[in-house]
Amino acid sequence: MEKKLIPSRLQMRKRGKDMAGRIVAGGGILALFFLGGCATSPDRTVSNHHVLLDDRSTRFYVRTIPVPHDENDLIIVRNVVLDTVHHISFPEFLRQVQPHSVKAHYYLMDYSRSIVEAPGSEADGEWKHPLFGNPYRYRYRGTIVVLRSEWQAEKARQRKKLEEAIRKEKKKQQVENRLTEGMTPLSIGPDGGKILQEDSRDLTEVLPSGAYIVHPAAELIKRGYRFQDGQWEGPPPQSSQ
Repeated sequence: MEKKLIPSRLQMRKRGKDMAGRIVAGGGILALFFLGGCATSPDRTVSNHHVLLDDRSTRFYVRTIPVPHDENDLIIVRNVVLDTVHHISFPEFLRQVQPHSVKAHYYLMDYSRSIVEAPGSEADGEWKHPLFGNPYRYRYRGTIVVLRSEWQAEKARQRKKLEEAIRKEKKKQQVENRLTEGMTPLSIGPDGGKILQEDSRDLTEVLPSGAYIVHPAAELIKRGYRFQDGQWEGPPPQSSQ
């Protein structure tokens, strides 16, 4: 005949504590799992009123920076509202509403998403029509801003790029004018020698015979040459004689 072992009160109390500990630990793991899952959702993890959402973010990776303490560090571009039947991420919203004519690094401030119901069942425009209830759509709001320091740096880059383009165009025009006038940078000296040195004051050349000749600026100008962009230019020596 088998004997059934009846646990004592102390053993039963100990087993109850072990089981409670396992339940608490399991709940903690589920809580961590839940929080980890929320971290992949950009719209749930950002504190919209204390950070700027970067336009370089993606649906799966949110880039943010703190809102500057000094309001003068921000330039407000525009306040935007977008109504759509599509559930979109904030990077897509920002890409749709940001100015495309001006290149800049944009941020989104005070971002929010809400649901707007139509005033009646027959509403104008595009709406989502559920089986029950009024038609509705999503409303996205935000303020597009740029950092003043980044804006100034971008403007400086654009200004430098424009100045470089103007300089190249000016130099190209000068070359075309020289060719039209028959004036080109001298490859040899006015008397057919090798140019050793030239500046705005004179030009020095050495002839095949080994003789050195220094041509003052007044002489060169009188002979039809001119000093342009750090060198003397003019017609070929054969044409100037």
